[in-house]
Amino acid sequence: MTPVLYVRGLTPSTISTFKAAAAARQLTYAQYLTRLVALHTALRERADTQVTGYQLVQVELVALDLQTVHG
Repeated sequence: MTPVLYVRGLTPSTISTFKAAAAARQLTYAQYLTRLVALHTALRERADTQVTGYQLVQVELVALDLQTVHG
């Protein structure tokens, strides 16, 4: 059986943006979410290295409360 993820509390704007972005890329919602998670992971790793140019990524991730979580 395929795993299912139900998400509550999303704003209508977030839902429509997510759906439109997936459709524009001809991706299923699962494919798009998988890519977003991979993007977050890659940017998170780069932001943690403090390499010049990624400080802005670090600032944005912290502003979104998406800083690295240990444990």
